[in-house]
Amino acid sequence: MTPVIGVTCSKEPSDRLMLKTDYLDALRDVGVLPVIFPYITTEKDATLLLERVDGILFSGGNDLDPAEYGEKRLDVCGEVTPERDLTEKLLVKALERRPLPTFGICRGIQTLNVFNGGTLWQDIPSQIKDPLEHRNSTHEITPVPGTLFAEIVGNEPFTVNSFHHQSVKTVAPGFAAAAFSPDGTIEALVRPGDPLFLAVQFHPERSYKNDARTAALFKWFASVCGKKE
Repeated sequence: MTPVIGVTCSKEPSDRLMLKTDYLDALRDVGVLPVIFPYITTEKDATLLLERVDGILFSGGNDLDPAEYGEKRLDVCGEVTPERDLTEKLLVKALERRPLPTFGICRGIQTLNVFNGGTLWQDIPSQIKDPLEHRNSTHEITPVPGTLFAEIVGNEPFTVNSFHHQSVKTVAPGFAAAAFSPDGTIEALVRPGDPLFLAVQFHPERSYKNDARTAALFKWFASVCGKKE
């Protein structure tokens, strides 16, 4: 049977839910069926959603509220969406009870890190010494050998796109950094020993059609979502 993948989404000021179609195209192109998750408010709703899918993708979007990781919001922090923060917090909690293949992209890596006990840099340009341009650029990243990320994309450095101003600061307990950019920004997270979990800071859904290494990330995700116990 075709694996069904739940995908988190953003909320526009007009109260419309929004998700760039690149995510859906990338998932369909590797043979899985994506469904967009609504916003939820209870643990029961989160459990019901996870019972109906074979994997979950935490997509990109607005900044997380720094209060979620115990910090005061700085002026340089961008727009936050409390409804989305709550939804994704509930989904992460539900994953503890019902583990599923999990893939995080951009905000997704930040979501998974924060709601598992990590923290973020609220603004790379103002908080990191000699930072690269991450908001709308490309740059090289270097995988960490021996990690799931390196197993999928190889050990050699390669160039990725970059559309963010926040990033992982303190890695959540049980997680490990799996790639870095030259300024030390964490570009991928894994859970050592877990072949079903991966999160990246860049946007492979925007490059997979022309880049075999980012395409390999979606092929990995489809593969693990298709496996049944």
